[in-house]
Amino acid sequence: MSAKNYRDKKALPLVAKLKEVVKNLTIKCVQITKQGKKLTAKVDGQQKQISRLTDKVIEQSDTIDRLQKKASNLRKQ
Repeated sequence: MSAKNYRDKKALPLVAKLKEVVKNLTIKCVQITKQGKKLTAKVDGQQKQISRLTDKVIEQSDTIDRLQKKASNLRKQ
């Protein structure tokens, strides 16, 4: 097989296949990167919501404690 035949029949098709694989992998990588950024933003939002809800629970717990003390004082009177 001559070098030209080898190039045309073996090397060029292989290079074309490799180019296609690289292109597809690049597209997948970009898609996954975008998805990762979206998920990171979603996690950040949920962490903020959890923080707000935790603060609210602590506030409600403090209110319950104060009301229980008042109820206890009223029972003593």
